[in-house]
Amino acid sequence: MFRLEIFEPRILLSADGIDADPPEADLVGEPGAIVEGIDPAAGAGAAAPTIVWDGSTDGDGDGVSWHDPLNWDLDRVPGAGDDVGLDTGGATVVHSTGTTRVESLAGDGALRLSGSVLEVATTLDLGGGVTLDGGTLADAAVGAATVVAATRSTHNRLSGVTTAGDVDLSADFSYLRIRGGLELAGGTVHLSGNLAGLGIEGSQSITGTGTVAIEGSGSSPVQIEAVAASTLVIEPGITLRGGHGVVGGGRVSGSALALVNRGTILADLNGQVLEIDGRGGGSFTNEGVVEASGGGRL
Repeated sequence: MFRLEIFEPRILLSADGIDADPPEADLVGEPGAIVEGIDPAAGAGAAAPTIVWDGSTDGDGDGVSWHDPLNWDLDRVPGAGDDVGLDTGGATVVHSTGTTRVESLAGDGALRLSGSVLEVATTLDLGGGVTLDGGTLADAAVGAATVVAATRSTHNRLSGVTTAGDVDLSADFSYLRIRGGLELAGGTVHLSGNLAGLGIEGSQSITGTGTVAIEGSGSSPVQIEAVAASTLVIEPGITLRGGHGVVGGGRVSGSALALVNRGTILADLNGQVLEIDGRGGGSFTNEGVVEASGGGRL
C-alpha cells in the first residue's frame, strides 16, 4: 500500500510572471489529503513462486516424487522460505518422507502426504487438493478452493491449520487427527464415510466460522473421539450438526473425551441420532445451543 499526500501547490517566479507549479499527475483532493492505493511493486494475490515443478517435462525428473530434485526447475527440492509453484496438469505429486517447510504452495496440482510432514508458513492453494495418507499438514492457511481429504490411516493429521476449504472424510474408515487446534474460515469438515473418525489429540478447540457436518450414511456411525484423554471445545461461530454419529468415547484409543460446547450442536438429519457419549469417564458441558430439528434426535 502506498500513501500520497497532497500539499498546497508551489508558487514559482518565471520570466513571464508568477505561475503555479504544474502537477506531474492529475490529482484531485484537498491540501493535506491522503490518497491510498495498491503499491504496484507489491503485486497481488499469491506470491510469485521462487521454485516451480517441472516434473518430467524436461526429460529428467520422474514426474511423481516431491523429493526428486530433477522434478523442480532449479534442480533442488523446495525448502524454508520458498514460494512453491505446483502446476502439474492434474497429476498427483507424492511427498513421502521427512519434514519439509515452505513459505507458500500454490498451483493446479494435487499433493499426497504419505507418512511425512509438510509445514506451510502462509497460504496453501492447490486446485487438485491435498490427500493425507499417513501424513501431516501443519500451519497452513488453506484456500477456499482446496479440499483436504483423509484416507483410512489413523496417522493422518492437521496441526495448527486454518481452512477456508472443505475437509473430506467421505471414504469408509477415513480418519483424521486434530492437533494444535483447527480454525474454520468458512470451511466445512464432512464426516460421511462408514466409521469415519475425527480424533482429538489432547486439549483442542475448533474456532472461527464454519461447520463440522456429521453425515453418517453407512451401516456404522461416524465418530468424533479422544486420542488419549482429550478435551474438545466447540467455540462460538462453529456448528456441529448432522446425525448417525457419536461425539465422545475413543474407538481407537479407548479414552474419554470431555466436550465443551460454546457454539451450536444441531441434530438435524431426519430419522437419525446424534449421540453425545459421556461413557468411559467422558463429560459434556454446554455453554451454547443444543437442539434437534428436521426429524433428527439427540
